Amino acid sequence: MGGGSARSALTLASRTLRTRCVTYLPATSASLQLLEAKSLTGRPENGSSSGGDQHIFSKDSWQTLLTFAAAGLMAFTGSSFSVAAGAPVLTEDETAENAGRASFKSTNPRVIFVLGGPGSGKGTQCAKIVDSYGFVHLSAGDLLRAEINSGSENGTMIQNTIKEGKIVPSEVTVRLLQKAMEECNSNNFLIDGFPRNEENRAVFEHVTGIEPEFILFFDCPEEEMEKRILSRNQGREDDNLETIRKRFKVFLDSTVPVVNHYETTGKVRKINATRSVDDVFDMVQPLFKHFVQDDLLWATEELLRGIDTGDYSTYQRLCHPKLTAFEPEAQGQLVEGLDFHKFYFDLGKALKSSSGTHGPAVQSTIVAPKVVLLGTNAGVVTYTRLQQIPSSPKAGHTSAHNETRVWERQKNDAGEWEWKHIHFHRSAAPTT
Repeated sequence: MGGGSARSALTLASRTLRTRCVTYLPATSASLQLLEAKSLTGRPENGSSSGGDQHIFSKDSWQTLLTFAAAGLMAFTGSSFSVAAGAPVLTEDETAENAGRASFKSTNPRVIFVLGGPGSGKGTQCAKIVDSYGFVHLSAGDLLRAEINSGSENGTMIQNTIKEGKIVPSEVTVRLLQKAMEECNSNNFLIDGFPRNEENRAVFEHVTGIEPEFILFFDCPEEEMEKRILSRNQGREDDNLETIRKRFKVFLDSTVPVVNHYETTGKVRKINATRSVDDVFDMVQPLFKHFVQDDLLWATEELLRGIDTGDYSTYQRLCHPKLTAFEPEAQGQLVEGLDFHKFYFDLGKALKSSSGTHGPAVQSTIVAPKVVLLGTNAGVVTYTRLQQIPSSPKAGHTSAHNETRVWERQKNDAGEWEWKHIHFHRSAAPTT
């Protein structure tokens, strides 16, 4: 066990390699149906991730889970990627700072623009995406109103601009979006109803340096949108026929060209929004599953990097307090809690301290990673881990283990979604 450094931004090449190694087992899989029927996780009654004295799993789910973990779900393809690669050891101050960060925050946020005419169902579907996939939902209009209500100098300027019948400068709106993303402990963002026009789009890409992953476009005939708006009875002043048709014209004249621009780059994902809410969401979900898979792989990488470099704060942050494990060091016993694992972090720190040197970093290489999603709030990552361990400046050895790690997505005290490592199984891998 051991400590380490914060995850640096992954290169596009490594992300592509990793994605090619990922497998999603559909709900029709017999093994997945069995696991879902057994209810993999039993969330604490208070809904928090603090753990307390409550167990993560219901008693009836243990047999299924442990059989699943022991099986390993291994299907080796020979692909691999490096995890630690000489990651530096953090100072105590840096370690403490990282302990409070979300697991997967990086300098490369993933943004999806959500566009569609008024009444196309954007808001409803955004809420379902947030609930199922943990994305942060940002609305340019909400941010502008919040800034006005804050009483700040910037808010006063925005309010006066609107009162004068002028359009708020694109850069002002983009800066608010950028600030919201920077302040949020997340890497995944839905930006709803933006960009409204080509200027919005150009300024956003120029100021933030971010290109959207794709455009989620809810395609709905004007007649259907008009009927929905008139029947929703939300008491909005702009829910009258004259105003609605003006909004349609603005959408066609200003926002549709944005959709057309992104269609030329192959980034538009068009959804038929005339169907029921659930049917529309069924079409949306496949677009988001790979984000969950990526996050689970990133979490596993960060966890192993923490182990390799002796960063217990990272390990503790990613693991549930009631983490359970079967591993060789446990002598065939099921271990619960973090104290058993912390012993090895403390031992490694003491050995380095007594030798007067940090020594070279241990390096883990993950071979043939596979991800199995159990719904949207749980998943399993399996792989073979090759760990290169230096024993002297000129020599070293490599250990090989098959590892299965179970993760659960939970809400923290701030109401934000985060992945927690709740169980792992590690055993020696056959070698030639």
